[in-house]
Amino acid sequence: MLTRPRQSPTLSAQGGFTLVEVLVASSLVVLVLVGIYTMQAQAMQLLRGSRNASSGSQMMQQRAEQLRASSYSTVTSSAAVLALMNGATGGTPAERELVGARNLIEAVTVFPYYRPTVTPPATMQSFTIIRSGNTATGPAVATSLAAQPQVKATLRVTWDDGNGSHRREFTTVLSNGGLSAAGISTKP
Repeated sequence: MLTRPRQSPTLSAQGGFTLVEVLVASSLVVLVLVGIYTMQAQAMQLLRGSRNASSGSQMMQQRAEQLRASSYSTVTSSAAVLALMNGATGGTPAERELVGARNLIEAVTVFPYYRPTVTPPATMQSFTIIRSGNTATGPAVATSLAAQPQVKATLRVTWDDGNGSHRREFTTVLSNGGLSAAGISTKP
């Protein structure tokens, strides 16, 4: 019997991967990791935006509570509201929570409130105090609405961040006579 000489095993007969197989597998792993990283970055941006929206609303609510806790003569005076709003940015917990916020502006507008059954006068006096940074500005001449039985205060907070421009607004009615059993004071 003739026997063939035994050949040494070649690389292809041995177990292993070719260079092309390794490159394809590595590319797939990199694509999956890039996808995961991109999704995580987007999720973090959405989370940051939600946190800022919540903080902006909370900041506005804190200002509303400050106005409600103040005397009626303070709320109806532009000079007194200006003094309330002056202060360092980041002075409240909600302001400190606004991560990456730029152009943070807080505005409070106070004007007489008339119930739907009462016709308001043709011209109404009002004032707006705007706070940007750590400085609040208001009308050049002090305005007082203390003679009005009720005033309406509109609070607004605006800011920019990585998700664009944002605005939160809230309106409350404050009454010199306080609340009655029927709701807001019955004074006109």
